Amino acid sequence: MPNDTLREEIEPARRAALAYIAANKTDARQKNSHVRSLKNCISRLERDVEEREHSHLASIDREERGAIDQKEAELDTDPKYQRASEANKAAHQEFENLRRVNGGSYPKNVSPVLSVIPLILVGVAEWYVNYHSTRRGWIRR
Repeated sequence: MPNDTLREEIEPARRAALAYIAANKTDARQKNSHVRSLKNCISRLERDVEEREHSHLASIDREERGAIDQKEAELDTDPKYQRASEANKAAHQEFENLRRVNGGSYPKNVSPVLSVIPLILVGVAEWYVNYHSTRRGWIRR
């Protein structure tokens, strides 16, 4: 961020306005002159702040983009990253193909209750068969 300021240009107008206030004069022309001068200073400061803000943000963006580009260049030469990237692209392509088969919709999680119900039904049937088989074995003895 730049260090230079408009202090040298603004300070005389501020001092003159403060001196006018301290003098307790009621001269309308001087008052209007000081008000105009201070408003002019305010608008110049606002413009300066806005310009610095944009230029500073732009320089930060350039530095960040340069660092990102450098890191991407490093990664592009790394064989591990290239293999992982290829595997990721293949998995993504497979996912998109499966999505197309599914009518373009994303996969949905099945409620655990719906997956437990068939397990309970199978368990009850198994219990019934095992109970009767075991009971017959006990009766024959």
